[in-house]
Amino acid sequence: MPVPVLMPEPGGPMAAPAPAPARGRSARARLHALALLAAAPFCVAAPLPANAQQKNWSKGVPEIALLLPARSSRFGAAGEALRRGFLAAQKLDGVRSFEVVETDESPKALVAALTRLRDRGVRVAVGPLTRAGAGAVLSSGRGILPVVLLNDADIALDAPPSMIAFGLSSEQEARRIVDAAIPAPPVGAPLPPPHPVLLISGTGLLDRRMSEGFRQALADRGQQPAMVDVPADSAGLQALAAQVRSAPPQQIFLALGMRDALRVRPFLPRGVAIYATSQINPGDAVTKALASDLAGIHFVEMPWLTEPDHPAVMVYPRLSFEDDTVVTVELERLYALGIDAWRVARSWLEGQTRFEVDGVTGMLRVDRDKSPRVERFPAFAVFQGGRVVRDDPAK
Repeated sequence: MPVPVLMPEPGGPMAAPAPAPARGRSARARLHALALLAAAPFCVAAPLPANAQQKNWSKGVPEIALLLPARSSRFGAAGEALRRGFLAAQKLDGVRSFEVVETDESPKALVAALTRLRDRGVRVAVGPLTRAGAGAVLSSGRGILPVVLLNDADIALDAPPSMIAFGLSSEQEARRIVDAAIPAPPVGAPLPPPHPVLLISGTGLLDRRMSEGFRQALADRGQQPAMVDVPADSAGLQALAAQVRSAPPQQIFLALGMRDALRVRPFLPRGVAIYATSQINPGDAVTKALASDLAGIHFVEMPWLTEPDHPAVMVYPRLSFEDDTVVTVELERLYALGIDAWRVARSWLEGQTRFEVDGVTGMLRVDRDKSPRVERFPAFAVFQGGRVVRDDPAK
């Protein structure tokens, strides 16, 4: 059964959201960000079907449904963090309404849920959150209801026009950091000659996905990195240090989480540019203790975590729980995803097919004619002076 979340009184025209204030970046960094936007594949939002009317709006049926895993499941805390972000954004708008539908990620359950929502007059479904659930909707729920998937890992270019995908994939982050580290040449100009690049990867599934994202992005820049798995013992780390000394790389990319990065960093030279995804950032409490050990590593991160005092971020309350649930950096990211997921879903609901959102997870760019994926351009940061500081890749 759907779990009602918020049902504001309908009526009145849809208020246009106030433009997000410009972030406090240098003009050079802003130009660099715009150049990245222009060079990247533009992305997401599909037109609603012609017969999508607000037929049940006057009856109190919400226009948006948020599909989440059951609170009792192993993804319950993640779903709750996302729901709270979705609600925070909806409350700030003060318009539209949504309800939460808890369901498992089996194709049968998801298709049944989407069918019920369609029959009730709900216009857009947002979710599910998990990779398996998104895959189930892609394979079995085609065309039932317009959907904003909350996992973009497996979205294909031939996805139906009723579906778009918005997620926090590490593969996308890997591409963004390569775009900043190795700027694209002017249109029509040849790629620069390859230079020594080292890619160090962990052995976990997420590490492998990050590594493949780095490898593909580097290949698009004409680079063929030397690829090394993170050493398992001290002898392997010493061998890695010897390898780096004998063939110094110009750039190093880490497809690693924080724990492996801490093991590897002392064996890497201090004068070489090192890059990673947000998986290297353990969050505030741990960062205070470990940031010095990660000094000099550049990475991408969402403004929600790098610019908490910015007006565009401060308008939303910080994540908190009434029980003893610990607010981790992973839950913070899902909360921020919920905030921006509402904003993307609302714009799509309004029939916009090409738009941008200055979001708390990054700059979001949507063009459904070119891609079913929301392109996210996160902020840049670096470990410096024992803390995380904003980074300007244009310098």
